[in-house]
Amino acid sequence: MPPTGVLNLSQVMVGAVISGIIAAAMTAINGDAGARYGIPFVVQARISFGTKGAKVVGFLRSIPAICWNGICTWYGADALNVVCQTIFGFGNTFVFFFILLIIEAVLSIRGFQTIKWFDSVMSIVIFLILFYFFYYIFANNTVDFRAALEFKGSWGLPFIAGIMGGLGNLTTCLLSASDLTRHIKFKNEGDIVKKNTIFNFIGTMPPYLFMFAAGIVVSLATGASNPIVGLANIAPNPLFAIILLVFLILAQVTSNLS
Repeated sequence: MPPTGVLNLSQVMVGAVISGIIAAAMTAINGDAGARYGIPFVVQARISFGTKGAKVVGFLRSIPAICWNGICTWYGADALNVVCQTIFGFGNTFVFFFILLIIEAVLSIRGFQTIKWFDSVMSIVIFLILFYFFYYIFANNTVDFRAALEFKGSWGLPFIAGIMGGLGNLTTCLLSASDLTRHIKFKNEGDIVKKNTIFNFIGTMPPYLFMFAAGIVVSLATGASNPIVGLANIAPNPLFAIILLVFLILAQVTSNLS
């Protein structure tokens, strides 16, 4: 989306909705076995690959999981470094990287229930911080939606690439859906399909689209392709920067734990 992309505002939002619907639907379908039988992804894989083959699948699945976790953690550390350098004049990406890894490891070792409660509570905090950012931006900056809407953009390959890019953010949860859905308690078997579908759509669509909207608003207000850089550039005082740092840490840790 201008000034940094090739899609207009309508195309970005339509692409976000389509990718969110696909991700939520596929997560619900793939997570049905976990919800119905209480089995994790690796056990579910035995249906297609057998007992021995599922071990290979589990190992192969761990490789992109480890890489993705490392890449996302590095992005989070780099974002922390950008904010600290911009606001305070110092920072170290490597230090932030290992701090985030340690936090994620400690929470993961404590098990799924700890992750569930941490993610649930911190997600509320993240949304409150985002609402604060929205308030500050609209109160102190001009957000020109008209230019983003009037931009011609493309409904062709760039639009499809946008959908795939948005979907790519959720594919890891889509693949291992049963690892999450097996923890949902249902009163009877008849509730599984309906509630599993509803839970996945409610859990995916609102926060997913809200995050898209947050990135769009920050980019339009600041002209920055990276929303974090944009927020750091308009930070009015150290308190705003500290809130931004808390947001980055919580957003990074909750995402990687999931």
